[in-house]
Amino acid sequence: DLKSEENTSTLAYKAQEKEVLLVIENLKHSTNVKTIGRALRILSRHVPRKYSIFTVVLSSYGLPVTSISIERKDIENIIDAPNSELLTGKVVKIGPSPKAIKNMIINDKLEKFNFSLTPYYRLHLFDPDKPIYYDLGPELHSLWKIKQGLVMESNISASAVTSFHKIQRGVKGNLPKVRTNLRNYLVNKGPRVDYLTLSSYYRSSKNFYGRLTLGLLENMYAGLSSELLRFDPMSNFSYGLELNYVRGRSFDQRLKLREIQGLSNINGHASLYWDTNYYNYLAQIDFGKFLAGDKGGTLKLTRDFPNGWKVGGFFTLT
Repeated sequence: DLKSEENTSTLAYKAQEKEVLLVIENLKHSTNVKTIGRALRILSRHVPRKYSIFTVVLSSYGLPVTSISIERKDIENIIDAPNSELLTGKVVKIGPSPKAIKNMIINDKLEKFNFSLTPYYRLHLFDPDKPIYYDLGPELHSLWKIKQGLVMESNISASAVTSFHKIQRGVKGNLPKVRTNLRNYLVNKGPRVDYLTLSSYYRSSKNFYGRLTLGLLENMYAGLSSELLRFDPMSNFSYGLELNYVRGRSFDQRLKLREIQGLSNINGHASLYWDTNYYNYLAQIDFGKFLAGDKGGTLKLTRDFPNGWKVGGFFTLT
């Protein structure tokens, strides 16, 4: 099991003829590349020599997504080479994984329920009256993997030390108040339910992935959210469609809902994603209907650094 040493969950595996196939999920590594690389190193160290091909399937929420295959001798040849990154691109076979992989041995030691109690911090920045407000306290996060692709997740938090109650700026203007009531949510010290959701993740075909989420989606809104994404690991472009039905949550962020005048209960966007292959820049364009009922689009540009950091910006026109 890779979990204890490598922050990787082994979901399933099988050996056939000359090939060993391993299905894994990245738990904490900053990049999936690191997860795959460490899995291949461990396979080359511990798997009997009669197996000459290693295939690692990277999964998300229990769904197989991308398949990476490499011959064992190639790993041994390039693992310490000074130009290993360039060589890897020439010998590794990458593609979408099969929708279903038969005759796998399922890891029966997988944890279906886990929780953690940790400190959190939040910052509220760029208020003209005061540049920084802070909020510190404990949060309880839980995750229940009911079955493959079906997950219940929650987060409950409470403020211990906070200056959010000093925020003075509030609602103004005649536009629908879909986000400008933020202060009324921030000043609540809790305990509060940040989110409580039941999500279903599925693959409708080889390159199409779907998500359906029901519950308390975020601090300000609850409802039903659905998404369909076309993703091909061999293409620089992906596209998707998201559709939501939402209701406003009460300011105490418990289980009650409230009516928001001018809210567009049904909203969503069509999205295009582009990996530019230029210094790890990723671009995204969204077009659709926003919470206030206005229609328009958003352009987002992000640089995704190999160490896991992301820096970017966006602008919206409606």
